[in-house]
Amino acid sequence: MASETQLLDRLSVEEKVQLLSAVDWWRTPVIKKDDAFIPHIKMSDGPNGARGESYVSGITAACFPCSTCIGATFDVDRVHQLGEEIAKETITKSANVLLAPTMNIIRSPLGGRNYETYSEDPYVIGTLAAAFVNGCQSQGIAATPKHFVANDSEKRRTKMTSEVDEQTLREIYMLPFQLVLRDSDPWCLMTSYNKVNGEYCADSNRLIEDILRKELGFSGVVVSDWLGVYSTAKAVNSGLDLEMPGPTRWRGLKLLKEIESSAVPIEAIDRSVERILALARKTGRFENPEELPEKSIPDDDRMEFIAKLAAEGAVLLKNENGLLPLKPGTRVAVIGHHATNPSIGGGGSAKVLAQHTVSPLEALEKSGLQCRHSPGVPVYATVPHFKPDVISVIDDTGPGQRDLKDFPILLE
Repeated sequence: MASETQLLDRLSVEEKVQLLSAVDWWRTPVIKKDDAFIPHIKMSDGPNGARGESYVSGITAACFPCSTCIGATFDVDRVHQLGEEIAKETITKSANVLLAPTMNIIRSPLGGRNYETYSEDPYVIGTLAAAFVNGCQSQGIAATPKHFVANDSEKRRTKMTSEVDEQTLREIYMLPFQLVLRDSDPWCLMTSYNKVNGEYCADSNRLIEDILRKELGFSGVVVSDWLGVYSTAKAVNSGLDLEMPGPTRWRGLKLLKEIESSAVPIEAIDRSVERILALARKTGRFENPEELPEKSIPDDDRMEFIAKLAAEGAVLLKNENGLLPLKPGTRVAVIGHHATNPSIGGGGSAKVLAQHTVSPLEALEKSGLQCRHSPGVPVYATVPHFKPDVISVIDDTGPGQRDLKDFPILLE
């Protein structure tokens, strides 16, 4: 196989620019010509399960415990195995890059993705993230620590600036990335949406080139968060290698014009292309360029691992009078909507269409407890679809019920 340098020499400027942005939500382009073939690279979310291309397609995936549960174990061996297991799932989704682990610091209740990250402690995050990366990449799947850096609020995340002094930035927010780069060698890393001290992370030469690459020694692909690119020349010159997703908004023809005007040197383009070619090599794309259909493959051993990992992450603050564990036959009141409709994920990038779920009520009953359940108040993430066969109405004849066929507009 030709080396990255040999392949680079065979590419036109237009083809090089093509490789710096995606063609769709998950894939980089294919370059196919007489003297060069470069396969695409496919990516997949996320931190608690490799869900594949779509979580509404019907292709299910194993749903692993959320990262805050994992953080509570502080078990690097278990987390290494977790990385291995999610990587194996990623292979069944025909992806090559897993967009995990999440390494944001839990600092505020406005952090809507707090459940995706391990802890409020930088040392715990960096140590466990390194174990995850090593486990994941042992299976030939690139891990992608994210989001670099100081991305700890979802409120106005593409507009906000994290105002952080240098000591705080380095001792809290950058420390997990320093640790993960000391103890592992991630092949990718993702920038964050936000600004730091007024400058977008994806535009920051200081953060990406000076600190991440030169100080911390990162040599892999820097990929944007999805729609998290805000410039053409500045982002490329700062070392942001890959714009996701596609079609491109900031590269393509815009980048070619910046190269023609000398705003972007060809050397910056070549460095990014070489890193993307190296990623394709590390993930085995040249040897296996075909993308197979996504599959869902249940695995009893993996399910047992998931159950044990979830149990090890359970935190008991106090066991007064030795109440726990409950003895079989104990009468228990189980109250709430989620007792029968389990909430198994926080949504967003970590949402997984799970292969297998067990409700809390079902689990308690299987353990031999005598349960009485009250549903309480329904809890929905969004307003549920309207499903009843009849509708209550009040008109000039008084309250009553009508069949839905009397309201054809509701049936459309």
